[in-house]
Amino acid sequence: MLKKLGIFSITTVLFSIYLHSSSREGKVVETKSGIVKGVISWSRGGREFHEWLGIPYAQPPVGNLRFASPVPIEKWTGVLDGSQYGHSCIQLELITLFSFGREDCLTLNIHSPKHANNTKLPVMVYIHGGGYNLMGSVDYKPHFFMDEDIVLVVINYRLGIFGFLSTGDQSIRGNMGLKDQALALKWVKNNIEYFGGDSGQITIFGESAGAASVHYQLLSPTTEGLFQRAISLSGVATNPWSYDTTEVARKRTEDFARKVNCPIHDSQELANCLRDRSSRELITAGLDDLTTFSMLLPHKSGTLFRPTVEAGNDSETFLAQDPLDVVKQGKAHRVPWITGVTGDEGLITSSCFYSKPETVESYESKWEENTLRAFGIPSKFPNATKISKKLREYYLQSNSTVAITKSKMLQFTEIKTGGFSLRSLYFALTQTSNQFLPVKIFNVLNHFFQTFLNKLGFGYDPIPKGTAHADDLLLMFPFPMVSLLSKDAAEDFEFSKDFIKLWAAFAKNEPMQFRGQQFLPIGKTGPLKYLELNDSPQLVEDPFLDRMTFLESLNFIK
Repeated sequence: MLKKLGIFSITTVLFSIYLHSSSREGKVVETKSGIVKGVISWSRGGREFHEWLGIPYAQPPVGNLRFASPVPIEKWTGVLDGSQYGHSCIQLELITLFSFGREDCLTLNIHSPKHANNTKLPVMVYIHGGGYNLMGSVDYKPHFFMDEDIVLVVINYRLGIFGFLSTGDQSIRGNMGLKDQALALKWVKNNIEYFGGDSGQITIFGESAGAASVHYQLLSPTTEGLFQRAISLSGVATNPWSYDTTEVARKRTEDFARKVNCPIHDSQELANCLRDRSSRELITAGLDDLTTFSMLLPHKSGTLFRPTVEAGNDSETFLAQDPLDVVKQGKAHRVPWITGVTGDEGLITSSCFYSKPETVESYESKWEENTLRAFGIPSKFPNATKISKKLREYYLQSNSTVAITKSKMLQFTEIKTGGFSLRSLYFALTQTSNQFLPVKIFNVLNHFFQTFLNKLGFGYDPIPKGTAHADDLLLMFPFPMVSLLSKDAAEDFEFSKDFIKLWAAFAKNEPMQFRGQQFLPIGKTGPLKYLELNDSPQLVEDPFLDRMTFLESLNFIK
């Protein structure tokens, strides 16, 4: 069993090399959008690969294009310098709360291994997570994936207010960030062959909000034919943190407009006012909400924007129905889909309760409100109070008069795991499998090491063993903030390589196995099966059945 998180590098010298090295000039490629010159780098395993960074796929979404659907990039003249990453989309840094990035950020990065022949390689397009508010393509380096025969693309998309604000009508329709992703996929489809990629073998994959974004791309009619496979790790479109009703989205927008002194009664005036504000003024107006970032402390509310149903239904409409309804009606694209969770998703939120009594008290004081929100249950839902009491009795084995204590933190982690991902994932799987088969759908359960939260310096001590939300990112990408030297580094290195080989095999449409354990799609009848990823991988039958049976008995999923 992996014991610590000395993730994946052999030496700090090697780390500095594979993070970014461009000692030789790279290949010049002519695309339909123009000519771009790349650089040469080296993978974790020492393999040479080409990369082209900061390629624009859309016109800058500024001025009248702020809050609008993305517009395809016009063909540029001259040779584009692809040696530097493009700007991150404007956002607030979660720890320091400083603003950084730009609105002009709609770029993508392409990484292609040098190989002996000219055969086109399968393509994997990564959509990053971050709660629709954080991160960017620069944070996800390719050096682990470049040991495989695949082309990797990592994209930027608009975040926060710029990517997901909606007035609930035609003035600002919302889902700009999801539309950015779709346009990036269209650009990849039309141009990836020039970089050695096979436009007929494109797999989209993501984690957390990136995983939910992948699911949204599966649900939108605008992306038909743009990809052939999909992977969603720790997120689906039906998660309560991944979707707002039109009414909630409008309220968030009005609350935000008040912060920057914009009118709220006329949508067009509101939109014009927000377009007149500087990007820094808008991003800093959300400062108070990011300090209680709902992905980490979901018992707090605010004006963090999310995908929503759009008004009208025309060629620009990305999402015309509630994602729950799209799933139930079987309207998603019929492509093979891998979904999965970590063994203890909820640790990323419950961990802050372990050494912070004030957080426990804050949650306890509004138990009903906070728990209903965690599971995506409206406060006005019939029998909401009764449901919240049943949730407490089931998870904490106590009635509403018994305070939460540290002894209950493991149960609290299960609450957060259930609300954060399992309930919606389970619903999506059961509904989708009934509609999709014989299209292949796979389940994966990541359970391979202890949470990395202490390594990141959050100081939640003691945190129990478990694989928290986002831990699997450390197997796929190099993150310099995590300790790189450990007695377990060699073991972690091998596990990471096997983890990536699993996804590469899926992208190549090859038989899938993890350390000898075959990975099979779920069936239409019988229990759901998951491939449990650890030192002794195995297919496990529905490890969440009891919890999901209980949640289904509450009848809060329509």
